[in-house]
Amino acid sequence: MEVHSAADVAGEPAATVRPTNASCESIEDVSGSQVLGRIRLLRAAALLGAAHAAYDLTKAYVSTREQFGAPLLKIPAVGANLAVMQTELIQADAGLRRALVTGDNLDAASAQVARLMAGRCADRVATLAHQLHGAMGVTEEYPLHRLTRRIWAWLDADLPDRYEAISPGTQAVSGGEANFWEVLTG
Repeated sequence: MEVHSAADVAGEPAATVRPTNASCESIEDVSGSQVLGRIRLLRAAALLGAAHAAYDLTKAYVSTREQFGAPLLKIPAVGANLAVMQTELIQADAGLRRALVTGDNLDAASAQVARLMAGRCADRVATLAHQLHGAMGVTEEYPLHRLTRRIWAWLDADLPDRYEAISPGTQAVSGGEANFWEVLTG
């Protein structure tokens, strides 16, 4: 087995392991797409957990930090960006819940879509959190960077979203508009 040690942008170990001359046994009743689907759901949950924590930290910061005698939250642009973060989280949470209702009959496309939504959301939340924190968000003493660096490391660890989006996008186009709507709302 070859192991290439490295560290990701969060400073955590991120080794690449390549098995050589390794044999493996198949697990009954579990397909490769089910394993990938579960990995995507776990990644989506991790991304959303970190994004929720970054949102909570940001909301607390802009609610207590004052500028010109009032909390930053009173500035319309700050409130609007906080609302964008919350909206992104609600949408991504819904995508993850939708994928999880399938239980053991995991739908690969739902898992891919949940992972795509979670990644988009987490990246947007991390970016806005840093904007709303200003310089405070990048200091070593403040916890925001611990969340956002993990978000960006986890996003870098996966295939780029444009590759992940090909399969569900192809399914949506091939099934037609009526079928696509039924899958989305059914």
